[in-house]
Amino acid sequence: MAYKNTTDSVTGEAVLVASCHIYPAHTTDTPSCGKILNRERINLESYQLIWLDSNTHSVINNDTAVTLTNLRKIVDYTKLYNEKEECIQYIKQTSNTTTFLVCSGSLGEQTIPIVHSMNNIWTIYIFCQNKDYHEKWATNYSKIKRVYTKLVDLLNDLKSDVQKYIQNENDISFIGAGREDNTTIKLHNDWWPYFVDFLCYLPYPANYQNHLIDLLKQYYAGKKVEIEILKDFAENYTPKKAIWWYTCETFLYRLVNQALRQRNIKIVFLFGFFLRDIYTELQQQYQVLKSKCSKQSLKLYRGQIMSVVELENLLKCCKNADTYRIIITSFFSTSLKRFVSLSKIPQEVEFDKFVRVLFEITIDVAQPNGTNPNGRYPFLGSTIRPFGDISTVSRFPEESEILFMPGSGFQLNKSGLVFSESENLWIIQLEPVDDHFHAAQEYFISSNARRTLQNCITAIPFELQLQNLSLDQINMIFDHLIFVYPMEK
Repeated sequence: MAYKNTTDSVTGEAVLVASCHIYPAHTTDTPSCGKILNRERINLESYQLIWLDSNTHSVINNDTAVTLTNLRKIVDYTKLYNEKEECIQYIKQTSNTTTFLVCSGSLGEQTIPIVHSMNNIWTIYIFCQNKDYHEKWATNYSKIKRVYTKLVDLLNDLKSDVQKYIQNENDISFIGAGREDNTTIKLHNDWWPYFVDFLCYLPYPANYQNHLIDLLKQYYAGKKVEIEILKDFAENYTPKKAIWWYTCETFLYRLVNQALRQRNIKIVFLFGFFLRDIYTELQQQYQVLKSKCSKQSLKLYRGQIMSVVELENLLKCCKNADTYRIIITSFFSTSLKRFVSLSKIPQEVEFDKFVRVLFEITIDVAQPNGTNPNGRYPFLGSTIRPFGDISTVSRFPEESEILFMPGSGFQLNKSGLVFSESENLWIIQLEPVDDHFHAAQEYFISSNARRTLQNCITAIPFELQLQNLSLDQINMIFDHLIFVYPMEK
């Protein structure tokens, strides 16, 4: 369905939905949904491996250690190039993807001066036969790990570096330098929180999760670990275990947060049922937290590394205004225990690219109803997205984790960004803010799925287009709705 006119499309959809029932999703591919995971074009991860060598294909074919299958065990999305210009163009096109780059000596000498300053280049490995010669020029480039003559050494270092990257990404929602998938964005006039609400309220067909599972099985074909996880997920996932699955250290955690940070409508739509189930669980944990909390204020912590670029942006914003409001585009994990959050921050970082950061979030829980006399902190009764202590439903209960939904809003005061010399980190003090973007659940949810779907569809043009969502993006959403509800056309 193409969205052409706000009034006409909304009216037409409302009439159609009101006269139909909710049917199971398609089981066959469509151009908009079924082929979105074509692994020749789509990288679901936040990182990739590029191997540049004029003899790449012969090396891959002749050396069993460098088969494409083995490389995919280290980095799932691997691209092979034998021409410099084509490789450079691809690196530019994938500026939002952290890149591990392997180059031959001769092509590396020509290519690295061009790509070294690109923010998405993470680590470079030189593989050659003349180590002495190539080490001379390689010392001028800080991102070059080493010059290798033994393939096994290169692959061991690559594997170790990728594992460290993944650990950072898993534990601290790693924010890549220069990438445009930052966790934080400005709060004003943004459509993303509305879209998250929309996905949380949709009445998904009973078999909807099977579509995601089938697509991921195709995408990860040949990867034993991922296929086993998907099998386990298919057999054991239930809505009441959504948070448990989210907190498991699997690729599913990375995929959903990567898609949220990049605002990838297609991929996030596939995870819609998962967002809805986590939202429902957090609503329950939110009420438990509110009833059990005896202190007037609750202090939460979050440790991570942040790109120097993003920190400088925050410093600049605080300098130009008394307060600065942001929203969190992905899930936001915090802890009641300061030492747990501090343990998440690497002791050593590349100080030209990253800084160590500790968020301190204070919430006033003293006022149960919509008033707060001192006005200092919002409280749990405010119109904020649900969050809660997930210890009782988490894979790791000992971390005392407080999880916030995507789209949660916070305020940073001018005095709330300071550097602690004793701990060698930046402390960022945040306060949750009343969420003007949080569409009321009562507006969407009805007594039957048909009416709920109608309410959700009716809200798309009015709520999303007003927040700068493009016509193409609205059409994309309607295309996915038609795929999920084929009988609603």
